[in-house]
Amino acid sequence: MSFSEISLKDIKEGIIERRIWGNDRYELAQQSGEGVLGRYKMLENGNLIFEHKMNFGSDGPISDWRMVNGKPAFTFRTSCPTDIGNKSVCNFDIWYDGTLISEKYAVKNPQYLFAYKGKIGFVALNKGLEAIFYDGKFITPTFDFIWTHNCCSYIEILPTIFENGTLLFYAKRGETTYLVETLLNNDK
Repeated sequence: MSFSEISLKDIKEGIIERRIWGNDRYELAQQSGEGVLGRYKMLENGNLIFEHKMNFGSDGPISDWRMVNGKPAFTFRTSCPTDIGNKSVCNFDIWYDGTLISEKYAVKNPQYLFAYKGKIGFVALNKGLEAIFYDGKFITPTFDFIWTHNCCSYIEILPTIFENGTLLFYAKRGETTYLVETLLNNDK
C-alpha cells in the first residue's frame, strides 16, 4: 500500500492516515475528543470495515498496512502499557479478512502477517516469547524478540519469504542476535 497525503478537510472529518492500493482507498479515522488511546475506525473507500480500541504509539495506531493474498491487513497497537516508544512493551493485533487474527487463531500479540502458497503466517507469542506461527501452528523456536519493523538507523532483515519457501528473519534471545532460516514448505 502506498502512502497518500491527507488534506485539511480530511483532518476535519477525522481522517488520520490514508493508504492507496490500486483503486482502493484505506483510511484510519478517529472521532474528535478521543485521546491517543481510543476507538479508531478503518475505512475502505469511505465504508467502515472495522472499529477497535487502539493506542497511537510512536508512529500511529496502525504499525503495518499491507496486502496479503489480495486482501488488506492492518497490524495495530491495542495498548502500550509502560513506554509508548518501546515496541517490546506494546501489544498488537491484526485485522484481516473480516476478523482479528488473535481471535481466529487463539494467539496473543500477532504481528507481521504474511502468506506462502495460500497459507497464513505471522509472529505471535508462544508461552510468553515470540515465534513464527504458520499454517495453524508454531513452527520455530521462541525468541525474546523477532524484528517486524525497523526504526531510525537500526536496520535488521524483516521477515522475508523466498520462492522456495525459505523464511529468513532476525531474532534476539538474551544478548545474542540470530539470523534465522526456516522452511515453510517442510512437507517436501
